[in-house]
Amino acid sequence: MKYSKQIIILMAVNIVMAFLLIFIGHQARNIEISNSILENKINKIREQIDINKIEYTFHTNPEYLKKLYELYHQDIENFQESKIISYNEFLNKGKTNILLVDY
Repeated sequence: MKYSKQIIILMAVNIVMAFLLIFIGHQARNIEISNSILENKINKIREQIDINKIEYTFHTNPEYLKKLYELYHQDIENFQESKIISYNEFLNKGKTNILLVDY
């Protein structure tokens, strides 16, 4: 019984250390989970950046821009104002060229 006081003190210190290690392990696991979530977000952002780089190269390519301009420019040149007709004109059976009905 000479060393009982020291044994009790060491056991108490060991129990405190065990609980402290459990607490630190739990906190480390929470940090690991948040890091994995952040890593997933970073990977998604990197994928978006790669897609944006590809789109940027397409939009800075002169041939692509020329084709895109020709595609929309043709529609602009061929644009004619639509004729808006009334319901009475719509009922007129002699009228065969109907472009747009006012509804």
